[in-house]
Amino acid sequence: MKIACIGGGVAALYFAIAMKRRQPAAAIDIFERDSADRNSGWGIILREPMLEAMRRMDEASHAAILARAVSWDQIEIRHKGEVNLLSNQFGRSTGRHALVEVLRARAVELGCRIHYSSPASAADLAGGYQLLVGSDGIKSGCREQIGAAAPIVRVQSANRFIWLGCDKAFDRMVFDFQQTTHGPVWVHAYPFSADKSTFVVECAQQTFDGFGFGRRALSADLARLEGIFASLLGDASLTSLSDAPHEWRQFEQIRCDALHHEQMVLIGDAAHTAHFSIGSGTRLAVEDAIALADSLHQGGALPEALARYQRQRSEAVDSIQQQALHSMQWFDRIIEHYSLPLAAFSRAFLFRSLGQAA
Repeated sequence: MKIACIGGGVAALYFAIAMKRRQPAAAIDIFERDSADRNSGWGIILREPMLEAMRRMDEASHAAILARAVSWDQIEIRHKGEVNLLSNQFGRSTGRHALVEVLRARAVELGCRIHYSSPASAADLAGGYQLLVGSDGIKSGCREQIGAAAPIVRVQSANRFIWLGCDKAFDRMVFDFQQTTHGPVWVHAYPFSADKSTFVVECAQQTFDGFGFGRRALSADLARLEGIFASLLGDASLTSLSDAPHEWRQFEQIRCDALHHEQMVLIGDAAHTAHFSIGSGTRLAVEDAIALADSLHQGGALPEALARYQRQRSEAVDSIQQQALHSMQWFDRIIEHYSLPLAAFSRAFLFRSLGQAA
């Protein structure tokens, strides 16, 4: 089978690996719009169910990923000057750039071809391939093509967030909620290497407007955030992938009622997104990739295989998206919980993805 992946992120790369493991004769081309040296991003969470699925699929890349991962066993909740330290909360993460490097190398080793600086569309590739895998991320053009045949459901967070890095490796996952003159500002931080951490800041629109965030060079916003989180950061500084105000965004949770149409199928963020507060975006991408490869390997006509993939993924994705939606909405309504004492606030926080306070 000749397969083209439109987009060269984690979903596409892992699908290519999984497909070559299942069918070594498959011919797979990956079209990545960016150059080979433009591989950026901060840390990503490595969920244990995902890692186990990766181990079963391909031990070589699994071992290489673990070698570049860091782990923690505590979550720290900071709220109104108090700290609640929760033990037995194991987690892992790695840098997105490190994960992509491992997956690129393994995909090429298995015989896949990666075409860098090669933006592609379904119209460009349809005649030369039997299957087109839409793996072009959250701003997917492939999704819009399939969306003409079936609804796309979008739910936007009321809050603003920005995904940053800092030059300090925390030894645990930290949620720091700071009260300011313009309202609460909070951060979700975790290490992803020996000397760096992901630092995701979020606040309500009213707070965003009150500080004037997004109206100037981003460096000014970073300086203000360093002041707000000084007790957590110490001497560490915050960094962004650019100095553009548009780095501040509102998260949009997306679900496609159809994951395939004709010879096109969607995986990863092109197919569905889940709010970053539950750390499952990479898990969805990898599990999509494995499910698609397995479904194709089971045989039958292409429409049958793609329909099987959609059936297999629907229930699992719906469950994760429902948890993510509850979590997103909890943060959207954080002012309802903010006056709680630390213990009660921590319980509400920990149970947020279940849609209940305790």
